[in-house]
Amino acid sequence: MPQPHWQDPASLDWDIMTIAGRAFPAIVTFRGGVEADLEVKKAKGADKATVKDNGFKLADITVTLRLTTEQAWNDLQDLIPEIYPRGPGKKRNAVEITHPAINVLGLTRFRVKRIDVPQVGTSGRDHGIGVVNISLLEWAPAPKPVQVSKKRSPPRVRFSWPSRKARSPGLSGLRPPRPTALSLMTTWQSSC
Repeated sequence: MPQPHWQDPASLDWDIMTIAGRAFPAIVTFRGGVEADLEVKKAKGADKATVKDNGFKLADITVTLRLTTEQAWNDLQDLIPEIYPRGPGKKRNAVEITHPAINVLGLTRFRVKRIDVPQVGTSGRDHGIGVVNISLLEWAPAPKPVQVSKKRSPPRVRFSWPSRKARSPGLSGLRPPRPTALSLMTTWQSSC
C-alpha cells in the first residue's frame, strides 16, 4: 500500500486515484467509512442491554473530485460512461478503486450509486474549480446459500409382536404361560 504523503514528500499516491484501471489526477477527498452492524437489545426493566454482532454493513463512501485542469475535466467525461453506463443492456459492474485513504480500510471494489452534476466552486479553495461528488457502495460477492437441514424427529422404533416360533426358550413372551394340571397340583402340594 502506498505511504501517505507526510511520510514520503515525493509521493504522489495521495494525489492520484486509480478507478477502473484509469489513473485520475485530481484533488480527491473521501467521506464515509466502515461500520459494524450491531443489534442492541434491552430487556424490559433491565439496566443493561445485550449486543448481537451481525457482521459489517456495506461501506457507503462519497468521493469528491476537485478538477483543477482541463485534462482532468476531459478525463472525467471519458470515465463516467465507463463506471456508470446508461442505456438498455448496459451492465453496471463493480469498479476497483485504488487510493490509500480507502484501501487502508480494506475497501477496494465498489458499485457506483450516484454521480452528482459537476459544479464550479464559487468560494474558498474551490473558487473556479470543478467539483464532482460520486457516491459509492462497497461491493461484496453474493453469499453462498447456507445448507439448512430440516429437523427430523428421531426415527420411530417399531416393535413387532414376537411369534411363538420366534420366541427364545428362556423368554415366555408378554403373557404368562397357561397353568397346566401338573403345575397346579405341584403348587397346591407345596402350599400344604
